[in-house]
Amino acid sequence: MRPCVRFAVMALVLGWPTLSPSVEPIRICKDVDGYASPVWSPDGGRIAFAWWKQPMYGGPSDRSGSISVYDVATGVVTTPQGIAALPPVLGPKLVQNPWWAADGASLYVRMNAIDWQVRCDMPIAVAAERPADARSPSPTSPNGLDRLVELRREQWDLWIFRESTGQWWQLTNDANYEFDPDWSPDGTWITYVKTMGQDSEILIERDPRTVAVAPTSLSRVKVLYR
Repeated sequence: MRPCVRFAVMALVLGWPTLSPSVEPIRICKDVDGYASPVWSPDGGRIAFAWWKQPMYGGPSDRSGSISVYDVATGVVTTPQGIAALPPVLGPKLVQNPWWAADGASLYVRMNAIDWQVRCDMPIAVAAERPADARSPSPTSPNGLDRLVELRREQWDLWIFRESTGQWWQLTNDANYEFDPDWSPDGTWITYVKTMGQDSEILIERDPRTVAVAPTSLSRVKVLYR
């Protein structure tokens, strides 16, 4: 049975939870593609994501993409220097699916079906397979207790599910489609993609079960693309 179906069946058996108090999400960028795949760095200080110069749907056939890195402490977005070292290609340069190296110094990205390792601080890029210890987006919390699940009742939303107790907590609740979640390494923040028709944006949201105040750095987050 597919995971989303299995979780939905368990939800019907165990019952839906009372909705958690609303936690206002923080938008870190907009006008990204549905394949943005945001992922936290191993130290929790940065978020890498893919973006496109044109919308994925209805845009020109020569659209190209790249990878950017959002710094949580400063709100600054940069492009890893190694991206510039990727070889030229004929047609669109489709750069996507960032994963962090375990040391946080480089990213593994996929460009036109080939995996590359690009340095964040040096203009170096080499074709390389993604190692087992690379950090990819994960719906499972760092402590292994909870899982982020895309579920549909009246619309698709993200829920947090703890299989050991059957508890559910609702993270999003609107008419849009949220997907590609990733937990911060400390397990208190979640980033995900929200799609509204043909437009998508990346959000950071506090785990609604926590009560700590958002760090100052996250309260200064700016909209990066307009």
